[in-house]
Amino acid sequence: MMALIEDLLKYTREISLKELSTPVNISETAQKVLTLLDPENKMDVNFINLNQNIIFKPIALQQIIQNLISNSIKYNNKEKTKIVIAFDDVKKELSISDNGPGIQIKYQEKVFEFFQTLGNKSNGDSGTGLGLTIVKKLVEKNQAEIFINPYYTGGVQFVISKLVLA
Repeated sequence: MMALIEDLLKYTREISLKELSTPVNISETAQKVLTLLDPENKMDVNFINLNQNIIFKPIALQQIIQNLISNSIKYNNKEKTKIVIAFDDVKKELSISDNGPGIQIKYQEKVFEFFQTLGNKSNGDSGTGLGLTIVKKLVEKNQAEIFINPYYTGGVQFVISKLVLA
């Protein structure tokens, strides 16, 4: 119950975030998040074309990347968590992929709704069903969109589209 309350408070704070959009470097933000989440470098993380500056709210981008990587760690069912964070210059999309169990197509929209969990076994605290709702709201507050790539078969791949280069 405490985790639920904390997530609701976090959601309220994040949604009311009045931070201005500025040029933010994706690589620097991702590195900062990984330093927090994987200080001993136990995960296999691959950065592809991340030295890009986009117009985004810096704290929001950090929160989005942190939540998606945290979920990759929490729900991974492999011996070693593998994550790929990539930026596509042509499509102006940022993707975060992992080697976990994936999300069935029928649930790919539902996971962004309030209090939706898939009931997957986690390697840590159980989810409250608010994390991806917060991520979606933060993405939308930055005039971008997020979706799960239905054709990705190696786990799950979240794609943030309609990004603006600085």
